[in-house]
Amino acid sequence: MLCLAGDFGMEDLQSICEDMICLNLEPTLAFQVLTNALGAKQKGHKGLQTIIDKCIEHVGDNPGACLKANEFLSIHVDTLVAIISSDQVSIHYKNP
Repeated sequence: MLCLAGDFGMEDLQSICEDMICLNLEPTLAFQVLTNALGAKQKGHKGLQTIIDKCIEHVGDNPGACLKANEFLSIHVDTLVAIISSDQVSIHYKNP
């Protein structure tokens, strides 16, 4: 639905879809939505940058929960690259 709203320029519907996704965002869902949105964007679908940014922001705001999620271990390499290369996520190493 989000892809169709973006493709047809239905900004109100697109905003509603984004709000619903963000309202229910959790680590498991963040990785799934991010992977799907990146794939759809690569295929030419429009209007996905906001949800991509929101998912990356969620990972950056909740790094502990996201990195401990089982889904993190099996995310697509493009998803991992998007997260790591984002300015919204910073990873700090603590020397034990």
